[in-house]
Amino acid sequence: YNDIKPMRTVLKIKKAVVSTKEIGLALKTAVQDGTEYDGTAHEIVYGDKLPDGVSSVAIEYYDANRERIAKMIDAGEYTVKMILSATDEENHVLSEGTYSESYTIRKKLIVSNDIYFDDGTVFYDGKPHTLTATGEHIEDLPIVYEVEGQTGTEFTEVGTYDFKATIPEDANYEYEKVVREATLTIVAVESGYGAITD
Repeated sequence: YNDIKPMRTVLKIKKAVVSTKEIGLALKTAVQDGTEYDGTAHEIVYGDKLPDGVSSVAIEYYDANRERIAKMIDAGEYTVKMILSATDEENHVLSEGTYSESYTIRKKLIVSNDIYFDDGTVFYDGKPHTLTATGEHIEDLPIVYEVEGQTGTEFTEVGTYDFKATIPEDANYEYEKVVREATLTIVAVESGYGAITD
């Protein structure tokens, strides 16, 4: 008889592959249109039911300099990274563990013709007076006021004050540089004894 040598067999069980394709598609859909700047923080949330085998989804944000940030607020280009974790890493492997997509917050368009800076006339009352521009989202714009030949922008005394309002470029708004001029006139109050001033 020939000697029968024992045979050794190694059974290798591969990890089950968990498809995460639908999560990647959900991220692509969520970011594709971007949004317009509105001064609030924007977040991407995965609200669908996680596929079997995926335990959690973590979402991170990065700015144009690839610095990680907490939230997306200002106009600009961002990267949204979705990091997935497997339920049982010993027996499961994810088809893709990380998805990254670009997200854009567009500058808000301001029509400069909608910004007004009107002359003003008041009677002397001993109180300070000034002029301010008006218009859509005017409270959010970085307006710089100057008065020719004067320091400050509030005036009490009778006289004429020539204002210039300048709105320089801003990272979150899209508009042409705006310069408006207007005049504030403080008029003396007439009485039987002449003009009343301090």
